[in-house]
Amino acid sequence: TPGAVGWTRTARPGAPDKYFLVSADCHAVEPSGYLDGIEPEYKARIPRMELREDGSEWLISEGNRPQRVKASRKAAPALAGAEGTESQGLPAPVTGARMDDEDVLRNSTGRSVAERLAAHDADGIDAELMFPNKGLLCWASPDPVFAMAMCRRWNRWAHGFCGEHMQGDSPRILHAALLAAGDQAGTLREIRWAAEHGFRAVCLGTSVI
Repeated sequence: TPGAVGWTRTARPGAPDKYFLVSADCHAVEPSGYLDGIEPEYKARIPRMELREDGSEWLISEGNRPQRVKASRKAAPALAGAEGTESQGLPAPVTGARMDDEDVLRNSTGRSVAERLAAHDADGIDAELMFPNKGLLCWASPDPVFAMAMCRRWNRWAHGFCGEHMQGDSPRILHAALLAAGDQAGTLREIRWAAEHGFRAVCLGTSVI
């Protein structure tokens, strides 16, 4: 930016006249098992990773075509040593493109509330509105009841992750509760639950089923 010359206030952390800043489009860094607590009748249907004979890895989710996450090492051995990826403990991208330092940092942080709050403090962010990342797959299924079950489980994970920071008059993390509006009864029940547990917003899939 051109700097703060002429500004009556500032965005800089620690400044006595700092603006109140809300990051309005943050995303969660869910663990791989964020849906593990879903009802038993849905366990076999939740998104999963599939390792194929050629060594490639695919994301399988009901309602979506299989998505390749990692290429076959047999077919593309050059990808195995892609600079800046596996050397830092991250899988090599399918394209073989190098991840720059900012990409590496973004993909390896935010896994705990302490990490998120420390990042906010460094950037002068007073609060964040958090949306799903892996949880976007909650809306993949064309079955609205199953989709709502995944949304419900994501909401329980989110509340367990940072529930205490969603409370009070000045919460640091504002989670959006996921809803699959095609299941109207389930959605109304979940809205009531979310309001009672500190959620300040709701989030619908781009295709309301």
